[in-house]
Amino acid sequence: MRVDASVATRPASTYPAMMAVALPPIAGLLVVALFLGVERAQVSPWSRVEATVSEAAAGGSLARALALIRNGEDPNRPSLVPAGLLDSRAYMVDAIDAAILGRHAELIPVLKSHGAKVGDGGRSACLARAVDLPEALPMIGVPATHEGRDTSVDMSDAIADCLTRNH
Repeated sequence: MRVDASVATRPASTYPAMMAVALPPIAGLLVVALFLGVERAQVSPWSRVEATVSEAAAGGSLARALALIRNGEDPNRPSLVPAGLLDSRAYMVDAIDAAILGRHAELIPVLKSHGAKVGDGGRSACLARAVDLPEALPMIGVPATHEGRDTSVDMSDAIADCLTRNH
């Protein structure tokens, strides 16, 4: 086999040009491999796994809520919905009220069919009005009304009022 002398004696000045061409694809492959490894390990810093039925319901994650119920978590036990998930406040609510606060009325019938109960209809109705979710009212056994919250009151304050008031 004959080697071309011009290839064997290539000047060193061409190596930076070759590296400029070769490094981007190699770096791209490393980034993709890192991403796939992180996803496989399920330790992604960009995603958060809901720890309670209330937290899953507030975030609209029906599959996670049902998995937690199937694993024995009680959807009627009030659990912490951490600050930052709904707004800047944390709330201690059951799954139905968490679904209302997260504006996920579609979860209510499914949660009820899996054992969740409306603990305090007055509080739940107050929350539905506070977040302007009238479609949830019939699902919790309260006649639908067009009565909304007082818009001069901050929504977070209206929610806090619903949770502290006796209904």
